[in-house]
Amino acid sequence: MHAGSDGPPNGGSHDGASAAYPAPVRGLASALNVGKPAITRALDTLSRLGFVQRRRDPKDGRNVFVERTEKGDAFLDMLGSTILQGDVIEQRPILAAVS
Repeated sequence: MHAGSDGPPNGGSHDGASAAYPAPVRGLASALNVGKPAITRALDTLSRLGFVQRRRDPKDGRNVFVERTEKGDAFLDMLGSTILQGDVIEQRPILAAVS
């Protein structure tokens, strides 16, 4: 998202369920009501796990966008379907997914 813009930088839509577009780090921190250091630590971990990737805004190098990877999408799908089915979440499959 750019200043003065209501939508994501690639013209997609905000649907809340799937962030198919890159989100700005600043926007994530604000939306989650946490400080930038906290979101940076969380994103560092998610990046190490291969769930998200960061990239600089080509129009303004000060902005950093975050987007889910295929591995991140797959993990969220697995976790979401487990929760929706009301299944007991076993740690083993989840830990295997993040390894």
